Amino acid sequence: SPVVAVVSSAFLLVVTTAKALSLGSMPVLYCKPSADLASVGDCPFTQYARMAMEISGKSYVVKPTAKDAKPEWLLKDHGGSMPCLALSEAGDGAVSESSKIASEALPPTQEDTISMEAASTLFGAIAKFIKNTDDAKDADLKLNLDKALTTLEARLQQVTEGFLSGGTSLGLSDCFVATKLYVLVVAGEHFKNYDI
Repeated sequence: SPVVAVVSSAFLLVVTTAKALSLGSMPVLYCKPSADLASVGDCPFTQYARMAMEISGKSYVVKPTAKDAKPEWLLKDHGGSMPCLALSEAGDGAVSESSKIASEALPPTQEDTISMEAASTLFGAIAKFIKNTDDAKDADLKLNLDKALTTLEARLQQVTEGFLSGGTSLGLSDCFVATKLYVLVVAGEHFKNYDI
């Protein structure tokens, strides 16, 4: 399916191109850690920011940061919100919105904007369905999710070239959609036995 192709192409690109960089004068991306507190955690917002930065070729250092290890400036100026990209470990020029980090790294094309609008309800629908614990609400939440996927599928049918960005290379909308579909593929199957 085109949806699965977007997920596997875009997400695999980030996984296979992740760079091991040392701290220095490069921007630092603070993000939630995994259970080992040393690796990057499984956060779709961080994945979105990282994918855009990797595709654009931006250099940065990723710094998984536990709650109790967040710098004072991150807590004070950004409410501890991550991901947060700073020009230095002192917090210079910090931005803590994944959408802003991603769009500054990889500016959207007109096609990206149209595709992201088509997918604008997707993550909310995924989160509500997966997090729901009231079985009586599952059918309605699944229907809402299916509607969001149908809207995305219609957009995919309109794209004449390879990717949602409307071209032959990945763009911002591919990052936007792939990270959300990754959540659905992994968590949807695990928690709700949902398969796209």
